Amino acid sequence: WASMEVMSLPGMAGLDGSCAEACWGAEAVVNKTRMPMLLSSRQQSDTEKLALLTRKVKSMPGFVSEAIEEKAILRSGSVISSTIGAAIAAMEGGDDMYRNATEWVCDRLREAYGQDLFEMLMALTSFVNDLGEEQLLQDCDSANTKFGLLLAVPLLGLFHEALPLPISCGEVNDLQVAREARYWVDYAASAYGSDDPEVIKQGSDLESVRHALGGKADVRLARLTIDGSRCPAHFLAIDTTSRCVVLAVRGSAVLADAVADALGGSAAAKEVLPEAPGVWAHGAALAGARSVLDWTRPALEEALAQHRGFRVLVTGHSHGAGVAVLCALLLELQPLPGTPQVQCFAYAPPPTIAPLSAPQIERLNVHAFVNRNDMVPRASMGSLIDLRREAMAVDRTDLTLFDRLELIRCGGGGMKGDLVEKRQKVIAAASAARALDGLFGARELPLPSLSIPGKVFWIEWPEEENQKLHRVDASQFGSLMFRGGRAVLKDHLCGSYREALSGVQARAALEAAIGRNCSKDQCTIC
Repeated sequence: WASMEVMSLPGMAGLDGSCAEACWGAEAVVNKTRMPMLLSSRQQSDTEKLALLTRKVKSMPGFVSEAIEEKAILRSGSVISSTIGAAIAAMEGGDDMYRNATEWVCDRLREAYGQDLFEMLMALTSFVNDLGEEQLLQDCDSANTKFGLLLAVPLLGLFHEALPLPISCGEVNDLQVAREARYWVDYAASAYGSDDPEVIKQGSDLESVRHALGGKADVRLARLTIDGSRCPAHFLAIDTTSRCVVLAVRGSAVLADAVADALGGSAAAKEVLPEAPGVWAHGAALAGARSVLDWTRPALEEALAQHRGFRVLVTGHSHGAGVAVLCALLLELQPLPGTPQVQCFAYAPPPTIAPLSAPQIERLNVHAFVNRNDMVPRASMGSLIDLRREAMAVDRTDLTLFDRLELIRCGGGGMKGDLVEKRQKVIAAASAARALDGLFGARELPLPSLSIPGKVFWIEWPEEENQKLHRVDASQFGSLMFRGGRAVLKDHLCGSYREALSGVQARAALEAAIGRNCSKDQCTIC
């Protein structure tokens, strides 16, 4: 086992050979039949040292523990006499082995997914492990994993790929909806500012937003650089074409940060306001919404006074979309002078609010968009708990370390021979865990499970340039999925939403043209 599983890893060659001997002996003495022999023949101080080593061995990755157990059974008779001396000599070596083995596995994951997606996996795994530490679940003991959840979560992608797509309530070919969705995503994207080096050199937030918008609106206020403040970046603009005062909020450009923002705020849900008893919201997004409105309410009131009859349009992407949704709610609960109409266009919003049946939430005018396999709209405390159970089930399968890495490398494509059977083991384990979730009922959460409010739309990509828009129920995004491999990173980007909604608009325009008057002899579109 040492040559195949551990000693061949980078940095292992220099370790003392007694390390392997110590591991075999440490596991052997855990066997109850041999413990009395040890206690009768060794001093107490040595026994205490061996117990410390045993605990360290138990915390090593599963592939090490399994190999130790196998060799302990085969060689127990010959190693007992030398156990103590070898164990004490190799305690530091055991720490090095664990660290190097972990680094080796992380390198393999980086090769499979790239640095950005690897960082997202690390963030997701950290939250999953924290569930065990907080003891939200009876079966969430992270110390009892065989290989660690960092390997189990990407393997779940094999199971998630086999799941059906979100159930559509009907394809949306309404040209007006498509145009508005495409129009306002430009504002959500502009909250990130311009990426032009010459504009960046000027150091002006106003100029950065104006350049990003391409002159589409009169930008009145922009705060993209927030030093020492937890207030999200945002800007305020007047769009005379659509007769709107627009408030746009910046989100998380990096998927790892977006997942962390979504899950962290979900775990700290708070009641919104006394005016909305029983309504709960994403903690971080709620704090951000209050801060944004504290900064912008005077400018909003001034803009509306200058442009009577204009509505308020709030938009954002990622975490900014969650903040935008709650800005819309707060503006409904504490209206601006004249009580203007408030509308929200949210792109990739995390679940932000509960319960959806509350009258204050049902009245919200929100259009929320989810692009293909984007993880952020699926990231909540409830979905994280379900993912944890599935990952634990996959971790407990009898697959070896190298089986798991090979499955991750193949990513579900081009599998042959016994890899097909091994993939099926993963799918069966995760499927059984999900079935048990449904059988035993609701999750035991200390806080309400949050959802996406309003009209929710899912963007399907049957082809790269033939996107479809579907109206779906928010419950379709109740499960956190690792689907699509590296594409999941692209699906969250604001630029990908722009691209997808451009395709949706083109498709709707074509359908509208055909519906008006289509003749193969006359219609230039056909």
